[in-house]
Amino acid sequence: MDAPIGKRGSEACKVLSYLPKKYLSFSWNAPPQFEEVRSSTYNTWVVIEFNVLSNQQTELILTHLGWPKDERWNPVFDYFDKAWDQVFMSLSKHDVPLTLSAVENKKVTSIGGIFFKCKDPKKMREWYQTNLGLSTNNYGSVFEWRHGADSSKKRFTQWSPFNEKTKYFEPSTKDYMINYRVENIEKLVQQLKENNVTVTDNIETYDYGKFVHIMDPEGNKIELWEPNDIVYENMGKQLQSKTVK
Repeated sequence: MDAPIGKRGSEACKVLSYLPKKYLSFSWNAPPQFEEVRSSTYNTWVVIEFNVLSNQQTELILTHLGWPKDERWNPVFDYFDKAWDQVFMSLSKHDVPLTLSAVENKKVTSIGGIFFKCKDPKKMREWYQTNLGLSTNNYGSVFEWRHGADSSKKRFTQWSPFNEKTKYFEPSTKDYMINYRVENIEKLVQQLKENNVTVTDNIETYDYGKFVHIMDPEGNKIELWEPNDIVYENMGKQLQSKTVK
């Protein structure tokens, strides 16, 4: 607090939400050394979830969100990618029980969508609606479920038939593709490249999340999706997945 205005760490940041023993979220600015970015009016935000594991142990899951599509923010992202690990490690040195899942990338967390080819997507959607009761629209169907650690949070899995002539599954020649929800997609893609996994495109960012595609050893194309759950949940069953445009 003895530093001059503009150099005081988290000044002007605000608590956005708080539910005791569940979660805390707050806006977060760039460190003072990133003057150009810090001087803008835009802030990212941080969500910390508290999962009680026992009387002696609570798991902390920290998610840093709201990164703009602006190259000037890349050094800030790299800074926090290392800094948050140090924060958790500092907690562990002060006799605070800590599970490493809060620090490590969780990678795949659930199924985000199931996509398959067919001769007539419209007839296929109608058949599933008539015979199996799926509530379908022009994009397929959406299955709603609840977050395991917090049942108040809604999540969705997309089901979509594609025209058999679609090129979206390429370079795979298979008739299906699975979308997996992931966490920290940038770090995951970096790890995949280090493991010589084929990444077919660059990460693309939309209002409802980030997407990238990879290939498994048998030529199946896989879609990885880091959702922006705040936007995605508000879209509800009216969502229109990027994959079915």
